[in-house]
Amino acid sequence: MRKLAVAIGVGWLALFGGQAAAQDSASATVSEFRSLILTINLDQLFVQTLYGQRIRDEIDLQAKALEAENRAFADELQAEERSLTERRPTMDPADFRIEADAFDARVQAIRQSQDEKEQALQSSLTRGREEFLSVVQGVLAEIMISRGAVVIIDRRNIVMQADLIDITAAAIAAIDAKLGDGTAPEPASN
Repeated sequence: MRKLAVAIGVGWLALFGGQAAAQDSASATVSEFRSLILTINLDQLFVQTLYGQRIRDEIDLQAKALEAENRAFADELQAEERSLTERRPTMDPADFRIEADAFDARVQAIRQSQDEKEQALQSSLTRGREEFLSVVQGVLAEIMISRGAVVIIDRRNIVMQADLIDITAAAIAAIDAKLGDGTAPEPASN
């Protein structure tokens, strides 16, 4: 019970303590709302920033190439299977069995290879997302400090919140402004 009271107290402090600070300034806008706790939608951040879009576009290109490769293999294997089926009546059963087994082995090898490529593609997306989150931490820290916050929580883990503490849109704008699509070299630090 005590933990619940503390959690509610911290929530009220975060919401109304920050609101009081924002109300002190006549020129305070919603984007300048101060709170100890901020939220962000990390999925939306990744999907809507130029940096995240570039990573996803690169993965999408690789995925489309893999799909085209899969279709080509499927067409090739269907033609090979059709040929084997058509030749079967005229083949010695032992010769047919040898060719059928070789065909099955080839199908299994191609399937395994393509599955491995798909897994590698998923791993690339995961690594790209992790890289993205690592790179944007500095921008998020700047927003957190400028808003007087002590924590940013992923919005997916929250049952209820005041939208004033969600910084997703501000973070997207700041990341796009500072990092673009992530391909420009970072300025050298002194």
